[in-house]
Amino acid sequence: MPKHITKTLVKDIKPPSRDQVCIWDDQLKGFGVRVTNAGFKSFIFQTRIKGPLRRITLKPEYSTLSVAQARQKATELKAAIGRGEDPVEERRRERAESTFGDIADAYLKDAELRGLKARGRSKQRLDAHTAKWRARRLSDISRDDVAKLHDKIAEARGRIIANRTVTLIRTVFNHAVDRGLFTGENPAGRIKLFHEQPRRRFLSAEELGRVNKALTDEPSEYWRAYFALTLFLGTRKTELLAARWTDVDLGARTLRLPSTKSGQPHLLPLPQPAAAILEALPSRGSLNGSFRAEARAAT
Repeated sequence: MPKHITKTLVKDIKPPSRDQVCIWDDQLKGFGVRVTNAGFKSFIFQTRIKGPLRRITLKPEYSTLSVAQARQKATELKAAIGRGEDPVEERRRERAESTFGDIADAYLKDAELRGLKARGRSKQRLDAHTAKWRARRLSDISRDDVAKLHDKIAEARGRIIANRTVTLIRTVFNHAVDRGLFTGENPAGRIKLFHEQPRRRFLSAEELGRVNKALTDEPSEYWRAYFALTLFLGTRKTELLAARWTDVDLGARTLRLPSTKSGQPHLLPLPQPAAAILEALPSRGSLNGSFRAEARAAT
């Protein structure tokens, strides 16, 4: 029997002996409260949506929603259905929508499979700055959310870290688009990055003296050669460590770097001091030797 649903009425409803019971409001058609035999109560709205009779739970537990709030939600649903919308289908799509944690994990897994060197650093940044986003649906993350995060990281960690994090978020969303996990607009796509001033750092005469002394005191001739060559050539650590004697042409004074940041090999000219260091190494002419292997063997 229809009744005017109030806070007191909902509170006083006794659980049925079996199954559940629904009590309907006498003012707003379709609005009601459902009570199970376990005493669980929830507000509901029932009406026909494009033909079939559908029942929508307004909130999983009535104590988290007042009667007035529930009635307002039911009124809004009625209006939306009157406009031809289907709230049930929209909720189904929302439940199936990927979260930021889903696409972040997919990106990191793909990075691992591809052997991307920056995978570890990317995971650290995502864990440090987007942990609160993991359970959020992608459609709930706006450009304003990314902009605020950008500013927050800049204040706490600096502008460069802020820029790198936003660039990473942009990459994660682009990866989700490529994999069909996201069809919306990238919320990090149009965030204006902070201006970055390139750092310029030169060793002082006193620092150069300490470097020379350390090289002189180093017992391994391979490590002495390695550090001196990095100063002469300006290579990255992994680039020089991966080089083998087969990559060295002392006649042409060139060093072929098989693995660079771009993923492409690079031919580097050898200045005379660098060529002299290589010529002095006892393993010169070895086919398979590398700085990493020979330095480890010598220590």
